[in-house]
Amino acid sequence: MKSKLLLLFFLLIGALAGAQTRDVSGVVTDKSDGSAIAGANITIKGTSAGTATDVNGKFNLKVANDATTLIVSFIGYETQEVIINGQSTININLDESSS
Repeated sequence: MKSKLLLLFFLLIGALAGAQTRDVSGVVTDKSDGSAIAGANITIKGTSAGTATDVNGKFNLKVANDATTLIVSFIGYETQEVIINGQSTININLDESSS
């Protein structure tokens, strides 16, 4: 019985450790003039989790510790993939679309 409880304890600890998250925040701006882009979409690559920027171009998103890439998009701009690399603040400059 004791060994089964110990096994259950370690399984629960492992599950909790795998589900840890952290906050990533930043600002999305227009590369040409530095103006904030309100309503830009930020998603975690390979998931449906994401958020949109506020009126000042700011965003805050909870990501799993193993999440590595954000996809940033907005109509009229080139979609950009940004590698998180453990950063908690990421500022993104989008280029206007050429098409």
